[in-house]
Amino acid sequence: MDVFLHLLHPSDVSALLEFEVENREWFEQFVPAREDRFYSNAGAAEQVMSFLTGYDNGEMIPMLVKDANGTICGRINVRDIDQNAESGELGYRVGHAFGSKGIASNAVRKLLIYLAEQSSLKYVDAYALVGNVGSNKILSKAGFDLVAHVENYVVFKGQNQDANHYRKAISSSVNV
Repeated sequence: MDVFLHLLHPSDVSALLEFEVENREWFEQFVPAREDRFYSNAGAAEQVMSFLTGYDNGEMIPMLVKDANGTICGRINVRDIDQNAESGELGYRVGHAFGSKGIASNAVRKLLIYLAEQSSLKYVDAYALVGNVGSNKILSKAGFDLVAHVENYVVFKGQNQDANHYRKAISSSVNV
């Protein structure tokens, strides 16, 4: 399925909140739960404004993944941008109804092209929990190199979880 990346905008709050509420249980199977406050208009607006402030400060690139109809299919961003190291950390999530359709792979590929054309980043890092087979496969397929196995990366569902740390070099001729 072809998708389009759109920089997060204040007008996205309502649609983003709807997407997050609809997919809350799905996401919480794979990532730590967000605070209940996030699932309100005020909470979603706060996050959008925080992300846009981060974007304005050069600290992150927050984007929505949309289909041809403009429906939010997922989110993808680069956060913790370090201008000195010319790197940032990739994160993404795709809604339950949009899983297994190539959307995450397509969004990662398009974000890498965007970074090559629109940013000064030279590297992008990503972490995938060892048990998240799909994300590990997506990152490998997109040309990320496995850098390290990180033990006890996060506590999730009451247990320490290991992760794989990936890195991809960004150049003006991105091969993905």
